[in-house]
Amino acid sequence: MFWFKRSDPTPDKPRSFGYKTQWLAVRHDDPKRVAVAVGLRKLKPSTWAKGIAPGLSPPIFVTPVLDGWVLVVEFPLPNDGVPFLERVSAELRTRVCHFASHRGVSAVSWGFAEDGYVRRLYTYADGQTYTNHGDPMPEEVELGLRYGHEFDGNDDVSDDDWDKLADEGAVLVLAGTWSIDPMTIEKRFTEPSLGWIGKR
Repeated sequence: MFWFKRSDPTPDKPRSFGYKTQWLAVRHDDPKRVAVAVGLRKLKPSTWAKGIAPGLSPPIFVTPVLDGWVLVVEFPLPNDGVPFLERVSAELRTRVCHFASHRGVSAVSWGFAEDGYVRRLYTYADGQTYTNHGDPMPEEVELGLRYGHEFDGNDDVSDDDWDKLADEGAVLVLAGTWSIDPMTIEKRFTEPSLGWIGKR
């Protein structure tokens, strides 16, 4: 547990996020353990305003516990995404999810690990599938999602199929189903609080 000093920043109200962002969602009650498990160092208290800040090099922000979840915002998933998620999930003995989207390059990504096992990791950007680990989860099937690699070499793709191509909206729906939708934070959590920023 963190103990704040008098010189620490003044708590402010939580902020929503979700688009053009990458984050981890970890079901846990100790943000410090989560921060250590994902490899963050030099942690210091931070307001939401500073932690959820647009920019070319936004800080990595660890939220306080939100309805049982700790979110690690602007955390880039390592290239060895599957082993990383497996390790963190096994170490913390919990569910660890990854989400990301960026409209400019049509990038979407999501991952689901539980108790050290990665059931799903999918990453797509710029017309290329980079990771397609595991079978689509039931929630993906229910959404009727289509994936970019399914269209490779296929000149007979209907408009309806293109409309079902996974996008940033799908990322947020999956986030809300598997963990917590970060776009709802401001409505659901109104008490001022502090998070933490750190470096990898």
